[in-house]
Amino acid sequence: MKQIIKEDIDNIKDLIGRIDAAFTSDGDKSSSKGSWDAVLVGGLDYRRGDYPIDEQVRILQKGYGTSKRVKGFRYNTSTTEIINFLRKNPNIDVFLFSAGCDKADALASSGAVDLNKMYIIEPYAASSGTKGRVRGAVSKGVPQSNVYVGSSSGRGKGVVSGASSSGSSSHWGALTSVGSMNV
Repeated sequence: MKQIIKEDIDNIKDLIGRIDAAFTSDGDKSSSKGSWDAVLVGGLDYRRGDYPIDEQVRILQKGYGTSKRVKGFRYNTSTTEIINFLRKNPNIDVFLFSAGCDKADALASSGAVDLNKMYIIEPYAASSGTKGRVRGAVSKGVPQSNVYVGSSSGRGKGVVSGASSSGSSSHWGALTSVGSMNV
């Protein structure tokens, strides 16, 4: 029952966001159509050794292109906020990294993402919840080959059959290597 109520609340928030997007013009060039090349929903950023979202964006851009405009969202940003941004910026690449991969199923279900342009990078497959959300996104049409994994379940190994190698010996390095594969 609580899950149904939460889903209803999320649907209402999403609808409000779509109405706001349709009837408001905020004059913010950063959110106008066509000004962004990609979105990154990043990994954890609060532990020692983690990188803040701006640095995660720079690590991705090393492979994807330093001139590419990538909007970074922290892993715990509301899904509705990300979906609203994607609706204002259609058909851009969507990179989900590590903890950000938890948003895979919700974003794949939103209708705001070209599923062939969604890249799921090293999800924490040791978590049954994350594994289920990534598999849900694949069942909705994200190509299995767009799921990039490392050498352990903590880096996505075993999350879906047909996944691609991230081509990186390090977790953070997967942002750069996968970015370079999807330019």
